[in-house]
Amino acid sequence: MNSHSDIIIVSGLYELILEDAIIQKSLVQLYHLLSPGGVLLFTTQTHHPQLDFIANVLPNREGALWVMKCRPTEQLEVWACHAGFAQVYSWLENVGLFSVTIAHKAL
Repeated sequence: MNSHSDIIIVSGLYELILEDAIIQKSLVQLYHLLSPGGVLLFTTQTHHPQLDFIANVLPNREGALWVMKCRPTEQLEVWACHAGFAQVYSWLENVGLFSVTIAHKAL
C-alpha cells in the first residue's frame, strides 16, 4: 500500500510564515510526501493593499499582531524547483493579490 499522496494543497499558509527557510523546508518535505507523478498546488500572496491595516488591527490566533509577508510568485517557483519539483507553473488571479502554483513530482 502506498503511504504517499497523489495531491497536496497548501492554501493561505505561506504568507503567514515570515521565515523563508521554513517555507523552503516545507516544500522539500511535501516533495517527499508525494507519490511519483504527484502534484503540489499552493497559493502565494503576492500583494495586499491593506497589509498595514491588517497588522495593526486584526490579531492572529495567538492574540499578536497579524503580520503577513507577501512574496513574488517567481521566488516560490524557484524554491519548488530547488525542492525537486519539475513542471512548475503559476497563474495570477485577476485582482493580482494571489497566485496559484502547480508543481509536479517526476515519475
